[in-house]
Amino acid sequence: MKVCMITGSFPRMVCGVGDYTAQLCRSLSKFGVEVVVITSKDPQIESNSTLQNEALKVLPAIKGWVWLDLFKLYSMLKIIEPDIIHIQYQTSIYNKRSMVVFLPFFIRILLPYIKIVTTFHDLEGPKPFPGSHRLKLSRLLLLFPLLFCHKSIICGEPYKKKLASFLPVKKKIDVIPIGPGLPCNLFRNLNREEVRSQIGVKSEETLLSSFGFVEGSRDFKNLLFTLNILLRKGIEAKLILIGGKSKTVYGFTNYSEGLRDHAMELGILERIVFTGYCDSEEVSKYILCSDMSVLPFTEPDYLYRSTSFPLLLSHGRAVIITGGKDMPEWLIDGHNVIFVRTHAPSNWAEAIENLIRRKALCKEIGKNARNLFLQRYSWDHIGSEIIGLYKELNGKV
Repeated sequence: MKVCMITGSFPRMVCGVGDYTAQLCRSLSKFGVEVVVITSKDPQIESNSTLQNEALKVLPAIKGWVWLDLFKLYSMLKIIEPDIIHIQYQTSIYNKRSMVVFLPFFIRILLPYIKIVTTFHDLEGPKPFPGSHRLKLSRLLLLFPLLFCHKSIICGEPYKKKLASFLPVKKKIDVIPIGPGLPCNLFRNLNREEVRSQIGVKSEETLLSSFGFVEGSRDFKNLLFTLNILLRKGIEAKLILIGGKSKTVYGFTNYSEGLRDHAMELGILERIVFTGYCDSEEVSKYILCSDMSVLPFTEPDYLYRSTSFPLLLSHGRAVIITGGKDMPEWLIDGHNVIFVRTHAPSNWAEAIENLIRRKALCKEIGKNARNLFLQRYSWDHIGSEIIGLYKELNGKV
């Protein structure tokens, strides 16, 4: 089977969707699928990258994802002759252009023998002109990929319900979890104390880790208040924020600088480690040397489309995360995850303090988190689910 993956971002662009797509391509290749990636013409993307092998080819060819690029895509697809075209959709990675949402429609007309799949990483439509979001045109444009794709993949049931509430496409939507954007490195001989010492953390201090872009979808400001509460209670704790800013998706912001200023105002700046962008080995080292992980999302639904959450699970650390009403049934509060269902720093501090006091429980939740990752979020599991979807459409192995 040959699959053409279309994505606006790909390593080494700093973007969660690009990282996810690369891991998916690796997984499909392991199952014997021939993968060709069409992505943005960007100096950060290396066509001759470490991902290249006999079953995977990367073509950074599309400059702006404008309407003129439709002709280039058509000519490339004619040459590639894939069985499946799989589009990774998030409006920001295509510069919020509208061409990509119409792409399935044109493929159905020009290349009717090719099956089309789209993974929706969010439900934000493109913005073809200023003010289009106020007219609700952006969301309406998502009708095109939903109606003209043979299958759509969505990351969670709440998103499927949102789509099914205004579109007659429920049978065409499959729910498949988002996997981690980076590989998990479980070092056999990691000197945990040495890594902690390098970042200024003492053996008796509790280290909280959080991984992902330091930007506004995470409620880091309240996390600083949480840390301050713990310190005022006499709990020796530090926080490591693993990750930098994504200029690919979120644009240049002063969010991390604002966090530093806020930490300085609280008098806790020396208690926080900002790592900036890290490679996968560094990420794993920092997570493994922490005592527990925290993911304070501004909205609980961010959990479903986060590549950070499954990565933290994969390292066997207890994860404290923002909870909501409709959480996946396999996430069991107090068993494989800890939910905090408010943004109040006092509640977060209570949850963290409980795990500090009950070390055996913290360890047990981390162990169960690792098992959950293997059962639900590992690339072996996700890859086999997606290949099953491909076979359903195409019949080839």
